[in-house]
Amino acid sequence: SACFAVVRNPQVDILLSNPLRLKAILAEGKVDLSKVRFLVLDEADKLFEMGFVEQIDAAVKACNHPAVQRCLFSATLPEVRPP
Repeated sequence: SACFAVVRNPQVDILLSNPLRLKAILAEGKVDLSKVRFLVLDEADKLFEMGFVEQIDAAVKACNHPAVQRCLFSATLPEVRPP
């Protein structure tokens, strides 16, 4: 698949993956995230709500560079009720 082609290239600047696929390629040893400087999780609240905690935890642990920045984003705003 295209994901494998990207992962095998040592010069990758950006790796885009879903949590399940990323955990799988980490477990298979097909990617090394120890030099990652930015880990970005988009729609993080939804990922946690949908039960991807184990997969997110694997990605966070694999990105173990001392200078890594972990960014969680969400465009979902809670419903605001008037007082």
